[in-house]
Amino acid sequence: DDATLFELKSDKLAKAMEIIDPNDKMILLMKYQDDMPIKEISEVLELGESAVKMRVKRAKEKVVKAYQEL
Repeated sequence: DDATLFELKSDKLAKAMEIIDPNDKMILLMKYQDDMPIKEISEVLELGESAVKMRVKRAKEKVVKAYQEL
């Protein structure tokens, strides 16, 4: 059933999130869980917006890689 499949995927994603660097995890959670705009993340982290965008991109790549390796 679809719900079971979704739970398996989210469980695997949670494991992948645990594997990655805490800073990468933090920026992804700010963007996707807390739904913060790039501008707000850049203010909180005291980084330029382009730096935040690049960190989000790299963090996503690391999560995907960790996910695929599980």
